[in-house]
Amino acid sequence: MSLGIVTYLSYSQGGVMHGGYGVTGVLATIYSLIGLILGILTLREKDIYRIFPVLGTILNVVALGGVSFLLYLGSRL
Repeated sequence: MSLGIVTYLSYSQGGVMHGGYGVTGVLATIYSLIGLILGILTLREKDIYRIFPVLGTILNVVALGGVSFLLYLGSRL
């Protein structure tokens, strides 16, 4: 969500980014990687409610895909 807000703010200012916007992207990537690792490790446990680790894993993969997509678009322009 924070990455979407930062992308919108950058777009609304004509593509001008402040240094804090880049830090937000790096932090979003780090948090998504940590969440993905924790979700996969939790899925390997027994006797758990599987809905939350599955949702967490899916959301972190989507977040990493979004960051990758933004980086790809940035390299192509």
